[in-house]
Amino acid sequence: MDTIDGLKAMVAVAECQSFTSASERLGMSKSLVSKYVSQLEQQTCIKMFNRTTRRVLLTESGKIFYHQALTVLSHYHQMLESAQSLHNRVSGTLRVSAPYALGETKLARILPKFMQSYPELRIDLLMSNASVNMIEEGIDVRLRVGQLSDSSLIVRKITQYPLVACASPEYLAKQGHPQNPEQLCKHSCIIDRNYKMADRWQFTHLRTRDTDTIEVPNQLSVNSPTASRELAKQGAGVILCPIFVVEEAIEKGELIVLFSDYMTSQVALQAVYPHRDYTPRKLVTFIDFLKQHL
Repeated sequence: MDTIDGLKAMVAVAECQSFTSASERLGMSKSLVSKYVSQLEQQTCIKMFNRTTRRVLLTESGKIFYHQALTVLSHYHQMLESAQSLHNRVSGTLRVSAPYALGETKLARILPKFMQSYPELRIDLLMSNASVNMIEEGIDVRLRVGQLSDSSLIVRKITQYPLVACASPEYLAKQGHPQNPEQLCKHSCIIDRNYKMADRWQFTHLRTRDTDTIEVPNQLSVNSPTASRELAKQGAGVILCPIFVVEEAIEKGELIVLFSDYMTSQVALQAVYPHRDYTPRKLVTFIDFLKQHL
């Protein structure tokens, strides 16, 4: 058994609380993960885990060994990166979690350039609008739009995007063009439950700087900005959406921006990753690239 592989297997099982999930995370068979852990237990004369039908939990001795293993693996990766930096190399695999709208619009356009710059780095892009367990799924960094409440994670702001109110030409021709946000009360609005404001849309007049919060009527709510965009394109109503989701539809004339005399709230795009003794060079490089290109 390679000692480093054994430590990686032990750490993965500890964090996933499952041999099956650990094997999926590591990309190796469940039997090999089990073999590595068994060999590690034999070498150290320590029972690492208590196994039940539902979960695999660390023993008290296993908890101590787990934290020591994290330190060893951290130093090992630092050593590798120090050696690679002498040749200006960024390599390995970077697992990135991102919402569908961001992945399908912004990331899909800029990742080829990043990959050309770092051909030895493999990107594993996992798109999901649901919350993910970064440790259990082996995610290096999550990209999230909007506010985050988990203070146990490191958060780095990448950029921010304004929200824009828009509707299709067909909808406006049929229902009329609202001249100010107050008139939204007479329109059908589609709300996105992903954002805290939901059905309370905030607008600030560019000249007077007066801010109004409008509680918009809605017959339809979704939890996907791309779904709200497509519904708006079909004439279902007015939406308030991050600009990067609708900018192509606006350029094509499929959606029309409302209220040019007003500005709306902005949502932050943030990179989130777990606390570590060090931040891997591949992660720092990726975040710096995003800050330059998004």
